[in-house]
Amino acid sequence: MLSKSAVSTYPFWNAFIRSLQKKRASLVEENKGLEQLLDASVNVVVPLWEPFASRSGVQSSKIERIIELLDLCLLTGRSLHCKGILSSVLKSTGTIESKFTVLYSPLLARLPELLH
Repeated sequence: MLSKSAVSTYPFWNAFIRSLQKKRASLVEENKGLEQLLDASVNVVVPLWEPFASRSGVQSSKIERIIELLDLCLLTGRSLHCKGILSSVLKSTGTIESKFTVLYSPLLARLPELLH
């Protein structure tokens, strides 16, 4: 389980990765390590959906976090990370009935919007 301080860094990492991606074209010419930095940054932020998901609160916020992370991975060309996120979602704790009601169905409803 990630520490509370690691979970609270999610907004920073999300903004940082999106900013790097936005400036990627100009930075790639200047710095060959950008792809490694993006990989490392995405590796840090992707697991942050799980502690968020386990907290009590609004289920739509959990879905929103997962959608944001999937979007971030697609934006940066890290499709294997999408697979990891979705695999973690499938393996999340809870009864199958509750997971379909509060997690799978709402998430599936949002995926077409993400993929357009």
